Amino acid sequence: MTVFLCEKPSQASDIADVLGIESRQDGYIKTRQGLVTWAFGHLLELADPDQYNEAWKRWNKTDLPIIPETFSYIPKPKSSKQLNLIGRLLRSTNLVVIATDADREGEAIGRELLDHFDYQGDIKRLWLSALDPASIRKAMANIQPGESTESLYQAALARSRADWLHGINMTRAATLYLGNGSRQVLSAGRVQTPTLALVVTRDRLIDNFVPRQFYELDAVVTTTDGSLLLRHAPPVEPEDFRIYRKEAAQTLADACQGQSGILQVAKERKRQGPPKLFTLAGLQKSCNKLFSWPASKTLKIAQALYETHKVTTYPRSDCPYLPEEQQSDVSAILAHLNELDEFYNLVPGEPVIRKSVFNTAKVAKASHHAIIPTTQAADFGTFAKDEREAYLLICQHYLAALSPDHVYNQTSVSITINDTLFNATDKVTVDPGWKRLFRNQHKISSQLPAGLKDQTEGLMKQVDVVERTTTPPDHYTEGTLIDDMAKVAKYIDDPALKARLKETSGIGTEATRASIIETLKTRKFLKPDKKKILSTSAGQQLIDALPPVVSSIGETAVWEDALEAIAQGDKGLDEFIGGIEQQLRVLLESVSTMQPIQAGAQNTNFPCPDCGKDMRRLQNKSKGNYFWGCSGYPDCKTTLPDNKGKPGKSTPAPQADDRYPCPACKNPMVRRKSSKGFFWGCSSYPVCKQTLPDSKGKPGIAKSAQKSKAEHAGGSCPDCEGGQLIKREIKKGKNIGKSFMGCSNFPKCNHFSWK
Repeated sequence: MTVFLCEKPSQASDIADVLGIESRQDGYIKTRQGLVTWAFGHLLELADPDQYNEAWKRWNKTDLPIIPETFSYIPKPKSSKQLNLIGRLLRSTNLVVIATDADREGEAIGRELLDHFDYQGDIKRLWLSALDPASIRKAMANIQPGESTESLYQAALARSRADWLHGINMTRAATLYLGNGSRQVLSAGRVQTPTLALVVTRDRLIDNFVPRQFYELDAVVTTTDGSLLLRHAPPVEPEDFRIYRKEAAQTLADACQGQSGILQVAKERKRQGPPKLFTLAGLQKSCNKLFSWPASKTLKIAQALYETHKVTTYPRSDCPYLPEEQQSDVSAILAHLNELDEFYNLVPGEPVIRKSVFNTAKVAKASHHAIIPTTQAADFGTFAKDEREAYLLICQHYLAALSPDHVYNQTSVSITINDTLFNATDKVTVDPGWKRLFRNQHKISSQLPAGLKDQTEGLMKQVDVVERTTTPPDHYTEGTLIDDMAKVAKYIDDPALKARLKETSGIGTEATRASIIETLKTRKFLKPDKKKILSTSAGQQLIDALPPVVSSIGETAVWEDALEAIAQGDKGLDEFIGGIEQQLRVLLESVSTMQPIQAGAQNTNFPCPDCGKDMRRLQNKSKGNYFWGCSGYPDCKTTLPDNKGKPGKSTPAPQADDRYPCPACKNPMVRRKSSKGFFWGCSSYPVCKQTLPDSKGKPGIAKSAQKSKAEHAGGSCPDCEGGQLIKREIKKGKNIGKSFMGCSNFPKCNHFSWK
């Protein structure tokens, strides 16, 4: 009798329905083609350190590294009943069909049970991409030999054992060496710590970012066909060519103003293909952007669409392609989607079959194909609101992948005046194509004059200097963090390592990234802040305390690369674990030399914006307030205000304003701020110490001049000593605009007389 071994009861029930149910028993289902039983995820787990050695129960530096001679797997709590049943069924059969989820963890859930009970019979693999009846029948007709997926099990063992070794040893080492006697456990994980480092690095880039003004030129160019706006915007890369001095920008503008040149006009019809189909990371990123869902929620909903409603394919995929055999399902899927009001008149009549969508060779390198709708129609009456939104989003991308290209006309215009390039590009939609499915994503009109011809003469009628400001990168959201975890090659500096890692190589897997973020939040290393996700002080201190290699994104990505090599059969389990053990000894030695985290200490790993050395949090002894000063003092005298224990934004140096000359020496005045508010001072200070009060952002009248003006206006006030009569106007009421004489000491003196 064949035994089908499933990952969970719902999966077993779906498969049993197709096999033909005869009876349901306690822990298994009898069908016409065999017995279907199930696990509840992993029924076995790696033993704790004290189960290898009682002495390892206590955390001691001298016991590190903890490396078992052989790894032991023990039953999880409350799993004994189902575990014993599976054991009885395995002893009564000589053929097992592993029908767990089609990935390396699913492979491990099935095969670890076979190893636990020392099963010696034949093994086959049912590889499921979806749980609707049609997909199950298709997979049943193509059952694979067991050896075809055995390497996935080896990769799963390598991952779990390496994570155990790293997590147990590095967490104990960090806590014992760096905890400074604190009872707080400093958790250090192979994927968790580099993920935290991504957020800490991004937060510090933003915290330490100093905005900088730069300048571009906007030019109104007139031609015989009309006027157009061109811009001179120097590139930032590969070198910093931006214009940071207003005077330099104005010189360029003056040199171009009124000049003529020949326009270079290039017109081209272009086509743009649809976005790639969803991987789990792509779906999580889109749902976070559109609906503000955390990654864990998106995974839960995608799992429900797959398991409960059976309307989408397996969600934990990292591949955006489909096998070519999926083309046979296109018409059935489109027929279901055509019935949905949301896609009225949007389903393509003749689907476009692209190599960028259907590519068996690409899918062969992955465990799964892209997330798409199944041939089973959706019954929205059984859907929660969020499930409906996620399903429609998946369908939207599937329809886009089968729709015609977006076609547009692109016009590029440029003119060079005095070696200064001005240009503009405009796109006009010819056929929206797949963009019909995405609202507000295509232009409908041009901003350039109709009929603009190449080699037309253009006159620089007006050239304006436009001030802009550099901006910091955005804080992470869960969606963008998931995306960066999946694509880390851009953060690798080493050229050889960068070339080795594919653009899709990442840290963690599609199945684990959401749970890693949740773990970091639970341990108070990350915190949500509206749509953003930020590092906490505890998270920053942990990253500062650990050796850089522990939080290295590149190192962890290499691990994932090696695990994929094991899954492909190109690398051995023992070789990989041996390398991990050697690396672990080096890391532990490094941790033992690091400085402990000081209790309550403020993080001071903030670079000086001027010289790059560390900033230090200092206290002004006379005033008692805190500020940040550069550790390179006295060579660097940069200071920053304190902002909740971190360096605040520096206040840009006041700029001289040529519009307001100093009344004493005629040099430009500068608007400054004192403890009593704004005032204006001479830019040649301390040579000239002239000051003026601030009047709505402009220099006011000096007090001495005010007194002199008052004396000339009406003389001394008859009611008080020192006051002068000043001509004023009534601001409101029936006498508005009428002049009167009032005392300069108002409101202390209320003297009033009509002029």
